[in-house]
Amino acid sequence: FGIVYYPLVVVLASQSTLALYPDVHSRWHGTTPASRMLAILLVSRMIVHVPFLELKKQIKESKAQRPIFLIHHAIVIVVYLTGLVLGRCHFWGAMNALCETTNVFLTVIELFTSCRKSTRARFEAMHKASTLAFGVAYFLFRLVLFPVLLFWFISDLVAHPDETLRQLGVFELAAYPLATCAIFALSVKDLSES
Repeated sequence: FGIVYYPLVVVLASQSTLALYPDVHSRWHGTTPASRMLAILLVSRMIVHVPFLELKKQIKESKAQRPIFLIHHAIVIVVYLTGLVLGRCHFWGAMNALCETTNVFLTVIELFTSCRKSTRARFEAMHKASTLAFGVAYFLFRLVLFPVLLFWFISDLVAHPDETLRQLGVFELAAYPLATCAIFALSVKDLSES
């Protein structure tokens, strides 16, 4: 599933980010077919994945992570669904979704892990390249991206209050940066545990 899903999400997030970044109005009020499809895909996957987390709770190593994943899924569902329904803040959602780039490489690494030793040995160079790409992507699309996104979000609020503060609801103004902070904190936490 992830071998198709994550690249599609990254393509949609990239297209949406590039289409909506040029001006303040687009960043806060613009939508594209790609940004709407991105929101639908993310919300759908999170909803479908919640029962899977319930099934996984029997596995010892996933017990500690289960509450974190449930919180993450709830944040994604609420924030992206709000953006989809209201038709606002699609740029911020798409830029946040660029973090899924890491999952493209993580999926490849997990596929290697599930292979026989002989198969892994035959494709060892590809495994090492995927591991390196994952590390670089994690740094760029999680540890750098989220602080940059938060800075840009706040800068737009301060520099353009007529198009931002005065036209958006309190929920959007609070939930979007809080969601980004939460996902950034989870990314830092994951890094410190690895």
